[in-house]
Amino acid sequence: FANLKKGSPEYVDLAESGRVWENFFRPGNIEPYLQTQSDLKQTLTSIDELKEWYRKNDKAKTTILRDLVPEYAQQSTSLEQNPLHIGDAAVIFDELEKQLFGNIDSLDVMSTSEVSKLALPTPEKLLPGKNANQVAELRNHIFVSRYTTEAALNNPGTTSISVADIQQLSMMILRGTDAKTLYASN
Repeated sequence: FANLKKGSPEYVDLAESGRVWENFFRPGNIEPYLQTQSDLKQTLTSIDELKEWYRKNDKAKTTILRDLVPEYAQQSTSLEQNPLHIGDAAVIFDELEKQLFGNIDSLDVMSTSEVSKLALPTPEKLLPGKNANQVAELRNHIFVSRYTTEAALNNPGTTSISVADIQQLSMMILRGTDAKTLYASN
């Protein structure tokens, strides 16, 4: 964007392409991530110790999932102009617990491929009367955040998620939303 005139055809094409983030952050370039892991080795070791503690303390794990996942997901979607509030996120989280997660014994050991095949409750079943696209977006963020948090807490010493997993999770975030259609057309 920096080298383009705002409003020019090139600027508009790039803005509408959905590739600005990818072009800027270059997520396929793994070297900076590996360097960061090396630089933060001591911090990552401390985090792994904390993960071990959460593994042994189910009540604390439940609390962190219940308190942090909906808030993180709501903040993430609000950055994309989703007007749903933290209270809506809490309701969606609770409904996902009842309608989906409560029926799964070991989410943390499921592969991303297995998780991506799970049928999610419809927006209408989670938050009736609200915009279905907005509810689906928040539902998806809660779903993916819940899965990645459990996988991370139960797999100390590893990220437990590959680049291919991240790509699959990214597509899961778009499931059933207008953004999936927009992204697929680019």
